[in-house]
Amino acid sequence: MPRKRMYGIGRETDSGVYMLRNKITGNFYIGQSAHMSLREASHYSRLRRDSKFCNSAIKADYKLYGLDSFEFTVLIYCDEKDLLRNEQSLVDALHPTYNVMVDDVTSQKGVVRSAETREKMSVAKKKYWESKRA
Repeated sequence: MPRKRMYGIGRETDSGVYMLRNKITGNFYIGQSAHMSLREASHYSRLRRDSKFCNSAIKADYKLYGLDSFEFTVLIYCDEKDLLRNEQSLVDALHPTYNVMVDDVTSQKGVVRSAETREKMSVAKKKYWESKRA
């Protein structure tokens, strides 16, 4: 099980680019976050819950090798404004195996959705959780 860490202690920022790596296969994912501790917890939580909002290749390896086969490593701390550029640079240099979007890294941060889209997303999420409880 991943150990608890304190991110951003003694740093001006908790944002940066990270790697989620399967220690057995060597496959890895590169991502970015404005809050490293929340992102790490989110990855592990989604795997444990078998969330549909999780990368299918990572999920398959989790089912095969277990949670202890994964490690979360911060590659670089940076200002939020530099996250996309730094993530793209590391994706280009390291060629991650789990990443789907490698040619043009994107972020959902700041995306404004219409009221209609937000309502559709809400309904879909409610249906998903109701099916999990059934």
